[in-house]
Amino acid sequence: MSDIKVCYRCKEAKDINLFSKNAKKKDGIACECKVCFSLMYKAYRSNNKEKLRENAVMYAEKNKENISVYKKQWRTDNIDHLKLLNATWKKDNVSRVRATNAERKARKIKATPTWNNKDFVDGIYEVAVLFSSIGLDVHVDHIVPLKSKKVCGLHNDHNLRVTTAAENLSKNNLHWPDMW
Repeated sequence: MSDIKVCYRCKEAKDINLFSKNAKKKDGIACECKVCFSLMYKAYRSNNKEKLRENAVMYAEKNKENISVYKKQWRTDNIDHLKLLNATWKKDNVSRVRATNAERKARKIKATPTWNNKDFVDGIYEVAVLFSSIGLDVHVDHIVPLKSKKVCGLHNDHNLRVTTAAENLSKNNLHWPDMW
């Protein structure tokens, strides 16, 4: 087999390393070079945006469960990478992090009833700190989320619990016990 091949599109003789593999071809190498294929595919994508979007939506609907399982497994397998990305993003977006934290504090204040048992709430946070001090990755979770499309919970002793960080983050403000 030769180390040079002529690209079907640009008609230039190029090294075979500049061509993708294609098992369907006699020589096992694609007809067009990687540069020409990239240009061709980029043009296709720009000319068929709506069709590609519809196909992606249909695929996502058809494979909702498989996608969910895959994403959950990927997050589990790449937790350290995600933590690094998150820390980097927070470092690069300090003002947005501060704005989000301020918004959450304001929501918490609005969601705290006057009859709240502050000592009990403080105790829950102390338990979480103790668990964290022995190396456990825990969060204080609002059982019913403070902000959700369906319902908003209260920041009080009846709506708080200490749970694993993974379980709390998997909820995404979308789930709580006895959800209809």
